[in-house]
Amino acid sequence: MTGTPQQVLDETGRWESFKACFVALLILAVCGVFGSQIPKIYTEPGAAGLGARGLPGAATGLAAGLALILLAMNLPEAVRTMTGAQPLVNRVPVLKLGFLIILSFAYVWAITLFQYVLPTLFAMSALLALFGSRGIVRLIVVPLVAICVYYFTFFILLGLFEPPGKLLSYDSYSFSLHVRRMIGL
Repeated sequence: MTGTPQQVLDETGRWESFKACFVALLILAVCGVFGSQIPKIYTEPGAAGLGARGLPGAATGLAAGLALILLAMNLPEAVRTMTGAQPLVNRVPVLKLGFLIILSFAYVWAITLFQYVLPTLFAMSALLALFGSRGIVRLIVVPLVAICVYYFTFFILLGLFEPPGKLLSYDSYSFSLHVRRMIGL
C-alpha cells in the first residue's frame, strides 16, 4: 500500500510512524557523531569561503534538520502506538538495539581511557551475551582468543600504533616492536 511520503502503511493498514521515528533517531545519532568531529578538521589560517569545515557542517546540519522534521511529524502517532493495547513493535529487539548503540559509544570512549584490550574484552563479552551466548567459554575464552588474534594482526603484523589510555596506559609499542623483530618484520 502507499501513502504520503511521511506516512507509509504497513501490511495491517497502520501507519509506520514508529519505524520513521526510529530511523530519525538513528540519523540524529550519526549526525551527532559526525558533528562532534567537524571542529577537528584542519583549516588553513585565513582561508576564505566555505572552508574545509563548511561542507561537512552544512551536510550534517541539513541531515539533522530533515531527521528532526521526520521525527516531529511521526512522534505523536508513534507515542499513541507504543501506549496502545497492541503495539506494532516487539520491544525486546528495540531495547537490544538501544543497548547496542550505547555499548558502541561506550566502547569507543573506553578505548581512549584504557587502551584496546580491556574495553574490547568487556564489549565482546557483552555483545555475545546480548545475542544469546552463555557460558565461560563463549563469554570469556572466545573474546580472549579473538583479542589475541586481532592484537597480533593489527599491532604486530601491520605495525599499527596504539595510543596510550588516559587512565590506564601500558607500552604496547615496545612489546609489538620486539615481537616484530623476533619474527623478522
